[in-house]
Amino acid sequence: MNNPKLFRTNSIAFLLCIFCYLIPSTAYPEDVGVNWYKVELIVFGQESITSEKFDPTSSLLESPGNYVELEPLGVSLDALPSEPVPYATVSPRHAELTSLYNKLGQSTEYIPKLRLAWIEPVGKNRFGRAVHISKDKVNGFVRLQRGNYLHVEVDFNFVDDFDLDAIPFLEDVSNGSLDNISETVYHLKERRRILLEETHYFDHPKFGVIVKVTLLKLA
Repeated sequence: MNNPKLFRTNSIAFLLCIFCYLIPSTAYPEDVGVNWYKVELIVFGQESITSEKFDPTSSLLESPGNYVELEPLGVSLDALPSEPVPYATVSPRHAELTSLYNKLGQSTEYIPKLRLAWIEPVGKNRFGRAVHISKDKVNGFVRLQRGNYLHVEVDFNFVDDFDLDAIPFLEDVSNGSLDNISETVYHLKERRRILLEETHYFDHPKFGVIVKVTLLKLA
């Protein structure tokens, strides 16, 4: 026989989880510490021979909701104020993956598509907001989660030989017709525990994603 008390306890825990999820991630109580991170991202294509194919109608991204676009400010990290601008891009001179990006460009096997760096806040035991990335046939999201360990989730579409600007974005595409799309859309979605200051590589036969996260100290 089911235990009614146990059922009520599980139900309350479930409702609390839903409630916490619905609270905007930018609103942190004072007793919940907020860490600021620098996130660096590289996305590149790779000329590998593969028979892997994805139907564009089944590999479309799903909007995570409450996502955010980056603020193209190019801020300096030499002396961040006590209240920085969330999701502001970082000055190129503070990007530690520049040399790696340049090496990819010198290779005949890899095609660098984008390189970005930004800052963002994440509260203790919370998700950061999903950051929308769209450039040069790359479309997707990066999201941090901070708990006992730090996790990152990457969710990207890589469009092969197709003009990304020619198709509507996300849910608009799913509601429209894709009859004229003949190019292949490659999809990579992965969530992984990461370590600070380390370079993490997410692999797909057709493209790759590199992420590095650094803890920042505010003024």
